[in-house]
Amino acid sequence: MDILLKNGKIINGNGSPWYRADLGIQGDRIARIGKIYGEAEEVVDIAGFYVCPGFIDTHCHSELRLLSEPLLKGRTIQGITTELLGQDGISIAPVTDETVGYVEKMVAGLLGKTEEKWNWRSLEDYFSILEKRKIGPNIAFLAPHGNIRAAVIGFNNRKASKCEIDKMKGILRDLLEAGAFGLSTGLVYVPCIFADKEELVELCKVVKEYQGIFAVHMRDEGYALVEALDEMLNIARETNVALHISHFKAAYRENWGKVSHTLRMIDEARESGLDVTFDQYPYIAGSTLLDTLLPPWVREGGTEKIIDRLTDNKTREKIKKDIRESLYGWENTAKGCGWNNILITSVISPGNKKYEGKTLEQLASIQNKEPEDALFNLLVEEECAVSEAEFSMCEEDVRMIMKHSAQMVCSDGLYGGKPHPRVFGTFTRILGKYVREERILTLEDAIRKMTSMPAQRLGLRSRGIIQEGCFSDIVVFDAQKVIDKSTFSEPEQLSEGVIHVLINGEFIVKNGKHTGRIPGRILRA
Repeated sequence: MDILLKNGKIINGNGSPWYRADLGIQGDRIARIGKIYGEAEEVVDIAGFYVCPGFIDTHCHSELRLLSEPLLKGRTIQGITTELLGQDGISIAPVTDETVGYVEKMVAGLLGKTEEKWNWRSLEDYFSILEKRKIGPNIAFLAPHGNIRAAVIGFNNRKASKCEIDKMKGILRDLLEAGAFGLSTGLVYVPCIFADKEELVELCKVVKEYQGIFAVHMRDEGYALVEALDEMLNIARETNVALHISHFKAAYRENWGKVSHTLRMIDEARESGLDVTFDQYPYIAGSTLLDTLLPPWVREGGTEKIIDRLTDNKTREKIKKDIRESLYGWENTAKGCGWNNILITSVISPGNKKYEGKTLEQLASIQNKEPEDALFNLLVEEECAVSEAEFSMCEEDVRMIMKHSAQMVCSDGLYGGKPHPRVFGTFTRILGKYVREERILTLEDAIRKMTSMPAQRLGLRSRGIIQEGCFSDIVVFDAQKVIDKSTFSEPEQLSEGVIHVLINGEFIVKNGKHTGRIPGRILRA
């Protein structure tokens, strides 16, 4: 036996009550569970602590961060052992020689920027880089719809022809063959936003062939929430694809409470035989690219076209009018939230770093400008590489969604600047605030939503469960102390209460400290 964890309280991940047992690890697998006698190279007494499978984050954006910080300290210290990347239809691969420059600029506000040259083109290229350098957590990947569409159509607002859809389906097949676990799209982001239902249906038919999932950031999470969900459920009905709704919510005060209706829609869909699930981060604020505050027509063509429009006075006035008056047809976050509830979280240029942590209302006041002009100028100066956090949800909805049987946990973590605290605190916040303090979930059910549920959703074999023969991705934590420490003003504070984390049988966190080991693997479907 390589490692023996003695006297722990085991929560196996399937929702059943904890039980006391020893856990023996040999190589990268769980070898024995029970009362274990005999020798082991390393014996660790964990009496009083809980033992559970490693946490699987079903929605995150660490693609570029892994190149500069492969250990992902803020993630693994909270017990995350596997991350699902390629989200929202926008990622680092695949790219072509023609699209790479556009994509690099487009994702800067979402994934951050790297000094490293984008030498990869395919998903296999990116995987090869990570495998050579080694990584802390395991990663899995979704095929990003936006990258696929850009390779065929560019960033243009038009319907795809049958020939173009066939080309997209070919690229998607290549990505699924390379190990992608399904397809993601972000229907508020360019160029995904320009896709119609027919295009999505045809792509989902390919996903269904490979038994993958269709993960979607819906067209609207606010005023047209019901219609947006109905569109996705109809796609699932037509294709029988496994549908997974990203960061389920109801945004903007007028829509609070709608989740009781949308959750019923999901229940009815599941009762009719549709395979529908969703994930959620445990906060009332979301976070995304700042340029999503602009109407879709302004974002067509990529960053350079956006800047051209924002620097033309006549066009600026038209954009202002749309933001002030338009409520339907696109998700108008500025009108829904109000400028005082939108926080600048990340910029690139040193001169604007002082605005990180300020609201757009504060920025406008400091600059003595209208909020729209302050927004436009910041986007131009930063070449749109700005992220934001918007306080758009209510706590009652968060709790209602969290308790639903089809819910699992995600962080949707964006890096850079003063990021949303969900990057550093999501999983420990669930265990501390919503399990221990508020008793919204039982400990066993919370662990199930973080482990076996996402593993089952992705078809991850032998992960997400504590069972003999399964991979030893393991978290040991103190249920009385585990808590998130990250805040909007000081986000990069590490979580507390996680004692040990093992990934593939190696300690990446031991006695609450990182070991420096990088035992993660690329997981392929």
